[in-house]
Amino acid sequence: MSANIMSAGTQLSPEQRTSLEYVTRDVPGTLGIVAMPNISKLESAEAVPQGTVICVRSDAQLDVSLLPPRMFSVMALYPIISAKGDTDLDDAYFRSRMSGEAGRRIAAGFGAGPSLANTQLDGIGVPRGADRTSWKPLLGTGFWSVCKFEKELYDSQYYIAVYVPKTQLSDEFVNLANEIAQADAHNLAGAHSTFKDIHELPEYHTAVRLARRNASKIAWSVASAFEVLISHQVDKYAPLSPSTLTQPMIAVPTHLSQYNHFDAVKVNTKNSSGTQLVDSVAIYNRCGSINESMGGFVMPVSPRVGIDLYPQLHRVVNFVQNKAVNAVPQGRSVSGTRELRSADLRFNEHHVFWSSKRGKAVHPKMKRAYTVESDEEIERFLPHGASEEKMRLSHVIQYLGSA
Repeated sequence: MSANIMSAGTQLSPEQRTSLEYVTRDVPGTLGIVAMPNISKLESAEAVPQGTVICVRSDAQLDVSLLPPRMFSVMALYPIISAKGDTDLDDAYFRSRMSGEAGRRIAAGFGAGPSLANTQLDGIGVPRGADRTSWKPLLGTGFWSVCKFEKELYDSQYYIAVYVPKTQLSDEFVNLANEIAQADAHNLAGAHSTFKDIHELPEYHTAVRLARRNASKIAWSVASAFEVLISHQVDKYAPLSPSTLTQPMIAVPTHLSQYNHFDAVKVNTKNSSGTQLVDSVAIYNRCGSINESMGGFVMPVSPRVGIDLYPQLHRVVNFVQNKAVNAVPQGRSVSGTRELRSADLRFNEHHVFWSSKRGKAVHPKMKRAYTVESDEEIERFLPHGASEEKMRLSHVIQYLGSA
């Protein structure tokens, strides 16, 4: 049975189509590939484009080239309950407390981020995935934002949003997969590791948890700086503080989406003997899955436009018909280009910050042309009726990481 290549919302270039045909030819267990609207451009067909979902049999031999380069990307939302004290929350509350210097003070608390090398994967009496030593969270090329949704005039719900597209966990896991593949190549018995094997590795699930904790540590730092209350709990995986012998607090998200990951699925295949459900692994490359979200699906649209939240979009049946129907593109595609308008420049001046901002400088991410496609581009991938539940969260304050 040949694998299907389905192009969803975009015309594949010759390089993209050839690349995906190489995958179906060279990875015998490939069952289906979906090219999302945000599929990346390719200059060479030798690379696998981002913006794809590739479904392979669970027992297919591991092929490291299919692993996403930015594994364990997360975006999370933390509703702001109130300000500490009797102060009412409004846009002015946050703007009056935000400046370039305030942003740099918050950023000073960030660091190298989580690492598998700093994690106790097993041990008697030690929670799997507990930190050996404390670590500072990494923002990297992502952002944190204070954003809001206005249900009605003068009725706003504020959130802290955190988006981290990559940490060192990604490189560490790909290196681990490479070591496994190299060991297979030297196995005289001819045994090989499968995609199911690496999906079930303790390191994979620990990395997922660490990526989520990284975002929650950032959110807690931001909430503390703005003196606002958000849901939080004891970070049970962190070591005790040597000075107080207590564990630190960490934010608790209500909405979180995971991108660039694996998902165990069943693919409906048809052959001469009829229809068959095949245990498979879906590889989401610059895509998210509804099955891997909590509290609804959330995604960044662009640094200028804001964030889309589908609060009623929860787990759906973990099932695929060669179309990876549970996948949602990460971000939006760009149609055309335009110069930054005066409104964009004013927004950048008063609402956007980063560590080295001086005067009216424009961050490289804000210089990109984000002409957003219609909502239909995303909604075609959502269960029927989900579009009616969408909330657009606008940025009040945004802090961008490195370009």
